[in-house]
Amino acid sequence: MDPRLRSLLEIINRRKIDFSTISVEELRQFEPLSTPATQVPGVRIEDCYLPRDEEKVPMRMYTPENPGNGLIIYFHGGGYVLGSIESGEDICRRMAGLTSNRVLSLGYRLAPEYKFPVPQEDAYSCYLYAVEHAAKLGIDNSRIALTGESSGGTLAISTCLMANDRHVPQPRFILSFYPAVSPDFSSESSRFYSKGYFLTKEAIEFFSKQVLRTKEDVFHPYFSPLLAENISGLPETMIVTAEFDPLRDGGEALVARLQEAGIRASGIRVQGMIHGFLGFRHFLPTAENIFQMACSLLRFKLETAEGLLGRPH
Repeated sequence: MDPRLRSLLEIINRRKIDFSTISVEELRQFEPLSTPATQVPGVRIEDCYLPRDEEKVPMRMYTPENPGNGLIIYFHGGGYVLGSIESGEDICRRMAGLTSNRVLSLGYRLAPEYKFPVPQEDAYSCYLYAVEHAAKLGIDNSRIALTGESSGGTLAISTCLMANDRHVPQPRFILSFYPAVSPDFSSESSRFYSKGYFLTKEAIEFFSKQVLRTKEDVFHPYFSPLLAENISGLPETMIVTAEFDPLRDGGEALVARLQEAGIRASGIRVQGMIHGFLGFRHFLPTAENIFQMACSLLRFKLETAEGLLGRPH
């Protein structure tokens, strides 16, 4: 393990959180250790709203100078309980600058105030909004990519499952970082890395308890995409996992399932990293390198015909 990451874990583990007693309100008060937002010259920021159930769900558009006609929709992480547009600010600013395409960040509604499937429906509605309002947004609706971290990475995948079920055209590409795709606690990564590596079994159970209406919800494919019966027709997908992440094996199993279904899918396991590593880019050069690689890949998929291969007609 990178000595810098080991030092970071020592700091995190000293901030012990007792998930058996802590409330959501108390958890939301914790100071994040993640990368602070940085200024990116030339990126214009505009707040807007997605109308949902007589509410206004916040969105934020990041537009670089001379943008391409692609759009990247970003879903933040936080176990459906934590996170916001602000927590994704640094990633979205830099992603817009590095990809030269617009980035739309969604502040989907959180649990326990809004339980499953509200976050999933918000994410799907955001994608549908982009497809239907492409001209207004200045994009080509055949050049949309979905990306996200952790629960946001799961939302990127579940959005495409919902599009499949509702006969809506798929986005061009999914780039999902360390998503939660199954309820399996018996995998090797779950058994080895569920304690002392940032994301713990207790945290996963806490977040699941907040968002799920019933125990049966955990088996719904929009919450656990690995359990989906029909994955045919999904777009090209890349799933990035971390070596010391209890969710690692589930993400890699989903890559294998997609490949078996004939979908262009690939996976990258980032050695020596933990769950949520993109949020620690100012500590970890490896995380920064992966982020820049991801932005290069997104730009390539949105700006070339390569992204059209394998798309349903």
